[in-house]
Amino acid sequence: MRTIISLLGCFFIAAFTLTQAQTEQQLKQTVEEFRKVLIEPTEEELLELTAKDLDYWHSSGNYEDQETFIATLLSGKSDFVTLSFSDQKIKLHDQTAIVHHILEAKTNDSGKPGEVKIGNLLVWQ
Repeated sequence: MRTIISLLGCFFIAAFTLTQAQTEQQLKQTVEEFRKVLIEPTEEELLELTAKDLDYWHSSGNYEDQETFIATLLSGKSDFVTLSFSDQKIKLHDQTAIVHHILEAKTNDSGKPGEVKIGNLLVWQ
């Protein structure tokens, strides 16, 4: 009987790990979709990939909600010419994921070329 219980315990642990790995892989794909949309933004994709109660804080201290975030990208006020994420780490907690990475980009915000390299934190539900 103990053998059966031990085997079932191992099965449930393995099933949870597989599900967590699948969730992490799906999240990596979603973050990659988000990165691409930041370079070539469309309202439809930005609405799909962001929450209605989005809180976006710039490193300058400026705050944007979902509507402002999307409008800023679509207007070119914030314009990513190139964008990469490196050293990405993902932590899963129930229905929430914390993603942090180094964001490097060439920008053309309001027609003014620039470069940025910062640590970035995303929270996904």
